[in-house]
Parts: sequence; structure tokens; C-alpha cells
Amino acid sequence: MTETRTDLPPREVWDVRQAAAFLGMSDRTLQRLDETGEGPPRVQLSTRRVGYLRGDIDAWLKQRRSSSKAAA
Repeated sequence: MTETRTDLPPREVWDVRQAAAFLGMSDRTLQRLDETGEGPPRVQLSTRRVGYLRGDIDAWLKQRRSSSKAAA
């Protein structure tokens, strides 16, 4: 099994498995978030393959953290 590195530059592109592992969720959970429009922005790499930019994931996490504080 390949370990997910967290020291990669923000422009690094991760596949679904790598992005989900970084976020601490299953691949399917990330796919569900994507289907509902609630997940981080994705990049369509080919007809059947998507990826996630590290910088977009970081920004998505920051946004979710901010909106969690506002709801509390």
C-alpha cells in the first residue's frame, strides 16, 4: 500500500484514493461529497479519471472549518 505524503506542493494532483486518505475518509465518501457538490473541487483528467489539487483540498478544508465556527 502506498503512503500518502502530506509534504507535497499545493499543485500536486491526487487521485480519489490519495485525496480521500489525506482527508481521513473512504473513497466512496469523497465520491458522494463530489456527487452532491459538497466536496473539494475536482479536475477532470480524462474521460474516466478525476483528480484533486492539493491547494484546492487545503482551501476546501479551511472553508469548512470557517463555516463550522459560524454555525456554532
